[in-house]
Amino acid sequence: MRLGRSIAGLLLATTSFGAAASLSAASADKASCVAAYEAEQTARKDGRLREARDKALFCAQAACPAVVRDQCTQWITEIEQSMPTVVFSVTDDAGNDVTDVEVWVDGVKLIDKLDGKAVAIDPGKHALKLVPASGAPVEQTIVVREGEKNREVKRTLAADKPEAPTEPTSPDGAKPKPAEVPAAPPPELPRERPTPAAVYVLGAVGLVGLGVFTTFAVLGMQNKTSLDNSGCRPNCAQSDVDRVKQQFLIGDLGLGLGVVSLGAAAIVYLTRGEAPPAEPKAGWSWQLAPSRDGAMGVVRLTF
Repeated sequence: MRLGRSIAGLLLATTSFGAAASLSAASADKASCVAAYEAEQTARKDGRLREARDKALFCAQAACPAVVRDQCTQWITEIEQSMPTVVFSVTDDAGNDVTDVEVWVDGVKLIDKLDGKAVAIDPGKHALKLVPASGAPVEQTIVVREGEKNREVKRTLAADKPEAPTEPTSPDGAKPKPAEVPAAPPPELPRERPTPAAVYVLGAVGLVGLGVFTTFAVLGMQNKTSLDNSGCRPNCAQSDVDRVKQQFLIGDLGLGLGVVSLGAAAIVYLTRGEAPPAEPKAGWSWQLAPSRDGAMGVVRLTF
């Protein structure tokens, strides 16, 4: 209500000065700004962010009233943050990029050709249709989430199958012998990332360090509480005080050792390299790995 009164006041003040012809033109311009201001809110509420952005850009012009212009400028930033963008990628069966492709969304052409740039699209469920210059169109349904940026929609066009050639024959009518086809190379085995032995060693040292910390921290707290309850402060025996300090010191050293070792184990595990998988052999093996509750052992049998 307050914003409406401000807009009405600006319009009324504008119509109080100048010639009649210029007043008519100015009123029509500001009326368009107000109409765009209201249309932006409706489009944005309905999820039509592309239309809402166009309306906000219109009412953010310098010719619009300041109160409308400032609000529309703020809305432009908010809409840009919420508007999802999609990057369309189309390849042929050989993996080559295809750019001469039209993109249709919900029956409306969005772009004429692919250039690798992100395209703004309204959030929600959409019927997508990719129409290449040659070949059959590709259709699919996508759901775009509000605020999702640079989502890649990638499709591969099916190759046109050529007509089967007629088998040649020799003069006597016999079919020629087929040429020998070289054997296909064996498929490359997927590479693995084995866990280095250092991870288990560092993990075990880290768990031992945490165990030392827990043990001596508890002992130190118990002895300190016992001294406090005995009422000897500040004249407690130096040997008792030194024992409590030593227990806390050992606990701190254990904590430091545990944290450093577990951190080093995590770094070694995350930066481990790849290696070809070893051929499985019959037998059994076991592994020890740290877990949230301590350690976990795994026994593996190979047949």
